[in-house]
Formats: sequence, C-alpha cells, structure tokens
Amino acid sequence: MKLLDAIQANSELEFLDASTQRKSRLPELLARYAPIANDTKRLAFLYLDGSMDAIAAIFGFLAQGHAVALFNDRLAAGLKASLEGNYKPFFIHDKKRAAIDGYQ
Repeated sequence: MKLLDAIQANSELEFLDASTQRKSRLPELLARYAPIANDTKRLAFLYLDGSMDAIAAIFGFLAQGHAVALFNDRLAAGLKASLEGNYKPFFIHDKKRAAIDGYQ
C-alpha cells in the first residue's frame, strides 16, 4: 500500500497547523492542489517551509503521481536557479517568488 493510500484510509486523521491552530483533513489539503492535474507525470520542485500549505503541496503533488524534489524555501536564489536550469522541472512551487520566468 502506498503511503498516501495509508494516510487516506485513516478517516479520523487531522493535520494541525501549529502556528494558526487550524485543523485540516487530507481531502481539504488535496483540494488545494487539484488544478495541477496532468495526465503525464512530471518533475516538481517544491521549496517549502514547515507550514500546513507545505504539507498540502507535498500531498497534492504526490497524489497525482508526480516526482517530487523537496527543498528548503530559504535556499539561495543562485542555487535555485542552478538546480532549475540543470533539471528543468515541469512544476515549481515557491511561495517566496511572485513569478518565475517560464512558469505559470
């Protein structure tokens, strides 16, 4: 059984955002990233902090079968540019950048 399947099977499981005290269930988290659906599985770079949105992003991309590379959102801009230039991910999730050239 896949990890995400095991998590989804636990209908009582709640995620707690420690900073806001807001609780969420997995379907709510997955719904945030439903628009990323893509028939072809792609590489996603996720620059994340420890927030609930970060958890939602991880589960959202994994639920759709994408290959996910997780990075700290505080990586230096030059390192991000180098990684993205070398690996050319199809998706980039980085809340610290308002826009990324070549990405929606």
